[in-house]
Amino acid sequence: MISERSPTLYSKKLISMESDKRFNNYEVRNMKLQNMKSGYMPQTYTEQFGNVIPRVLIGSGIEVRVKFDRETNRPVETGEIDSKRAWLYFPGLGVQSVKLPADFELPKGVEDLAEVELELPEACIVGREIYVRAKGLKTR
Repeated sequence: MISERSPTLYSKKLISMESDKRFNNYEVRNMKLQNMKSGYMPQTYTEQFGNVIPRVLIGSGIEVRVKFDRETNRPVETGEIDSKRAWLYFPGLGVQSVKLPADFELPKGVEDLAEVELELPEACIVGREIYVRAKGLKTR
């Protein structure tokens, strides 16, 4: 039986790792930073969607997203627009929503399933979900 005072095999390994120069804090922190990806990035969009040309799904139009009050978890009373959302179909990949600025208006002449190009697209991965935003879209 191992008492609380006697060093365990685990603690001996830990002490030897701490004294070993290969396991200093700088190298461990450096490994974590290299693997960290957070926030919206153009590189993430390119990795996920490549050179696939999306098609806009107009349906009932561009969705308006109203600002929410975080304290009450309800829309603000003024009905202030936070952003707009469009749905795009990426052939071979599926349907994806795209967050657009609050002042975005669909360009004239854009029809349902028209090929479009996103202006400054960025993507963010949270868990297994991907979120896309862009400054706008234009027809190809």
